[in-house]
Amino acid sequence: MLTLNTTLISFFQDEYTLIIATLVAGVILDLLYWRLRPSTKRLDALRLFSFTFPIIYNLCFFVTVMFTHGNITWTVHLWMGVTVMSGVAGLLLSYLMTPPVSPEPLSF
Repeated sequence: MLTLNTTLISFFQDEYTLIIATLVAGVILDLLYWRLRPSTKRLDALRLFSFTFPIIYNLCFFVTVMFTHGNITWTVHLWMGVTVMSGVAGLLLSYLMTPPVSPEPLSF
């Protein structure tokens, strides 16, 4: 899905090198998904996958931009901050999607 989306967007911007970055990110993320098997029954794996998914995707993007264009005009603090904060946003969205299990209320 990531590669298809990036391929369609790349045709509008003539940035075809990003297709390869997204393909690499997609393969890494598919392997991570296969290894972790995140689900609502395995909340720790779901939280970890939700945190690492945007980080891997953004890092593949920024590394590709560095290699193809020479450098990133943003400072390292900015593009790494964007990468980490996207992971935090993914983690927080996983809590919104599947809240933690609450204990059973006491009955009297």
